[in-house]
Amino acid sequence: MVGLMIERYKSYRKRRFLQTIYRDSTTYAFVGIGNHSMHNLYPILCHFGIRPKYIVTKTTSNHRAINDRFPGTHTTSDIEEVLRDDEVRSVFVCAHPKSHYLLVKKILQADKNVFVEKPPCESLLELDDLIDQEQTSNGFCQVGLQKRFAPCHLKLKGRPVTHYNYKFLTGLYPEGDPLLDVFIHPLDLVVYLFGGVRELSVVSIEQGQAVTFLLTLTHTSGISGVLELSTAYSWEGASEEMVLNTPKGIYSMRDTESLSYQPKHGSIWGVPKEKIFSKHLTQTFILHRNSNPILQNNPLYTSGYYSEVKKFLDLTASLSSQNHATLSSCRATYILMQEIKTSCHVQ
Repeated sequence: MVGLMIERYKSYRKRRFLQTIYRDSTTYAFVGIGNHSMHNLYPILCHFGIRPKYIVTKTTSNHRAINDRFPGTHTTSDIEEVLRDDEVRSVFVCAHPKSHYLLVKKILQADKNVFVEKPPCESLLELDDLIDQEQTSNGFCQVGLQKRFAPCHLKLKGRPVTHYNYKFLTGLYPEGDPLLDVFIHPLDLVVYLFGGVRELSVVSIEQGQAVTFLLTLTHTSGISGVLELSTAYSWEGASEEMVLNTPKGIYSMRDTESLSYQPKHGSIWGVPKEKIFSKHLTQTFILHRNSNPILQNNPLYTSGYYSEVKKFLDLTASLSSQNHATLSSCRATYILMQEIKTSCHVQ
């Protein structure tokens, strides 16, 4: 009996997935063929049965190889060709960060939907221009800030936090602006979880090409936090750790792979119960990625990439109406980055 119920559930789950078809609702194009798009975004599109009508790349020498790898997809170096095609309703943009602003603006002007990898633009002024453009467009924009969609982070949103510590540590980033291209992720996450920032203190440390920002923040929600954002470590040992203190316990998150909770034992007349009674350390894992080969243990899922792409597909197919990563929702993050640059006299 139990075996039959399990088989019926598996059959239902399989049918439900196969019946979720996006390709009949809209036609897609993809701008970019870089490392991030090939390893993180294209596999998810393939998982959902999405074959872009166009792939746009500025390197014409790659066209033949792209056509061989994605048969039936038209490769072009001309974004205008895509914008003139009325069949294309939605465009993924994962190109060089400096090109995102103009690409997003053109796509919105063409009344098409756009998913843009971070950063969507280089300044608050450009962001406001895109927000204005979106308001007059028949399309919409979703920003690829996948940490908003990571299961670990979603579990933390709304918790009664008093203060937090957050470390985001990587290796050198000489190919661009670390604040805009790399640190936008942790900065956007704390703004998304705890609200805009009303007080900020910044210490900037430079070690050759490496940069470290030590930040003390107070959010509009009253929550305070301490951040270390640094490229002075290594990519091989890159790490992300967050500890949140609440009145009743402590949440610990590491690399979007695990989230645990440790309750506090309280006190008697100001004396910690732990010093009076023999207490064993109790730690409950709320989420923890393991080797079980299911979707929820895939790094593309735990990092948030899967859910952010699915959200865009749902929005374009009218299966969802709530965009959790709008351009306007990024304003507080860009204001924070602008204040950090001003504090550190960074151009």
